[in-house]
Amino acid sequence: MYDGGAIQDIKRRLMEFNSRKLFSRPLTAYRILLLRLKTGFRLSSSVFRYIKQQVDVDALMALEKILASRYDRKHRKALLLEYDRLCAFPDYDAYRTTAPEIMITLQSPDPRYP
Repeated sequence: MYDGGAIQDIKRRLMEFNSRKLFSRPLTAYRILLLRLKTGFRLSSSVFRYIKQQVDVDALMALEKILASRYDRKHRKALLLEYDRLCAFPDYDAYRTTAPEIMITLQSPDPRYP
């Protein structure tokens, strides 16, 4: 984790791919959305691009099946709304300048981690 930069990313509250191994697109999308909601971390450009470019209709349908097997309707809806919210940003620049999680991170940085 240290060599891959995960510790620094956690300190910066940034969700980044720290492994070259990506599993299935639906499972990776599920993990991104779940961790994004649970941690409130902002997405790196590569994670943002993954959600926007790699999650197609087939991956989204498989994601819905994963969610249906693990969550009630309320939690499934929250994860899918998060996906919709992220996809509503036209590009990473718009995301990194206007997303609430970015604003929170910028307004209240932890002084222990520059």
